[in-house]
Amino acid sequence: MRQYGGAIIAVGSAACEFALPVQGMYSASKHAIKGFIDAFRLETEQERAPIAVTLIKPASIDTQLPDHAVNY
Repeated sequence: MRQYGGAIIAVGSAACEFALPVQGMYSASKHAIKGFIDAFRLETEQERAPIAVTLIKPASIDTQLPDHAVNY
């Protein structure tokens, strides 16, 4: 990809931007993905590599996770 260019698209979650009650571990894992992608994007920009790095952050859609999740 460094030679010809391309795109890397990662799927995270809107939870990477803020903490969620009773879902701290989930928010932490999504924040880790965001941190990794941000660092990777900066590295490719520093190398002037023709690679676009994108993080998609969809929100939840009609999820019932809070109704069924248990936090230990």
